[in-house]
Amino acid sequence: MGDLDRRMSSDERRRLLAATEVSIDAGLTSIAEDAIHWAMAFRPDDVELALLGLSQPLCAILRKLLLRKQWERFETAIELEAALRARLAELGPYTATDAVREVEQGLSDAGDAMEELNLMDDEGGFVPADWRAHRDDVETQPAANNEDELTTNPRPVRRWTSKLPTA
Repeated sequence: MGDLDRRMSSDERRRLLAATEVSIDAGLTSIAEDAIHWAMAFRPDDVELALLGLSQPLCAILRKLLLRKQWERFETAIELEAALRARLAELGPYTATDAVREVEQGLSDAGDAMEELNLMDDEGGFVPADWRAHRDDVETQPAANNEDELTTNPRPVRRWTSKLPTA
């Protein structure tokens, strides 16, 4: 019994089994069955955990969207759109300066997170330990490995497409 199943009452497990049988009869994929399972097993605490760090107005919209009882949710997609557009209007315009600031903050946060991982000292990390050691005399032209390699020589030597007959 998985973690989700342990959280469900016996009545909820019976409803889940019935929903799973209906999904199988309808020919739904296992992905749809998993979605049904998760939807039936989530709790308000799960929603609150997922909403951590979001603004309160956005949280209010998402909470209403994720309510278990259908009559408590948005009745139509138009009603949801109106709520989202109203929230967007409260935020004001999103300028190029805002976008630059957001990207800079994201890069800064990513850099801090990479430093916390300390990959430079970690064997087997994503970054080789000598990643900063670059030679200035690196040859960028590959050397020919064998005579069959394609060349840009205007007068190439003759290449045989098959083995030469033996005498």
